[in-house]
Amino acid sequence: MFKADTKRNPSTWWAIPVGLLMGVGWLSLAAYFIYSFIQPRD
Repeated sequence: MFKADTKRNPSTWWAIPVGLLMGVGWLSLAAYFIYSFIQPRD
């Protein structure tokens, strides 16, 4: 099933890892902003 999909659309196999990396990046960015927001400022 997956092999047939990749064989039919060989130019879209990179969208999965790229999407995962973008999702992880946005999650880490949001976590960093939230962490810096809740940090007690001196």
